[in-house]
Amino acid sequence: MTTNDLYLVAILTIITILTVSLVYYSSRKREDHLKLQAEKRGGEIRKGGLFKWTELLIPFQGVQVVIHSEPGGKNRPPKTAAQVTLDAPRLPTIRIKRYGLWLKLLVRFGKERFLSGDDDFDGQWMIEAEDPFFVQKLVTAELKYKLAERSLRSIVIRIEPQKVYISIPSIPSNEAGYDYFIDTVMLILQRIL
Repeated sequence: MTTNDLYLVAILTIITILTVSLVYYSSRKREDHLKLQAEKRGGEIRKGGLFKWTELLIPFQGVQVVIHSEPGGKNRPPKTAAQVTLDAPRLPTIRIKRYGLWLKLLVRFGKERFLSGDDDFDGQWMIEAEDPFFVQKLVTAELKYKLAERSLRSIVIRIEPQKVYISIPSIPSNEAGYDYFIDTVMLILQRIL
């Protein structure tokens, strides 16, 4: 081996060590945020295995709210998600997501959407629903205010008879971000349970 080869191996080793360290510390930081949320909300942490992420379990009105954050990959953004398994067969299916360009095109070509009656809200959000009365119960002024927050502008809310799934395409960087996301999840669950 020449000296240039040794330098190249040393540089690649240093880059690898720095990358692994960065991933480890960001994972620990995420885990610390979830631990603080567990202490605040009376929940618990479930450690992930080799390929699983650490999850926060919060009891809420007889159900378990499971919250986890995933770093992004090559073809997907990072996300923070809350999932609740329900046994509510009469719960209607509702989807609320940002009313972006792609959805506007689909609506132009016939995709149905529910209008809440609030022009500002309807201009920013698309609601797909089976039951308009349930949507009126869910989409309150308080929820509209929460959805106007910058960190929740790309939230996706899916409510189905067997589960509720709420996600944002980012990982909150501080306690306030996790607080806001979890408070919004709890507000939605409070309306449907």
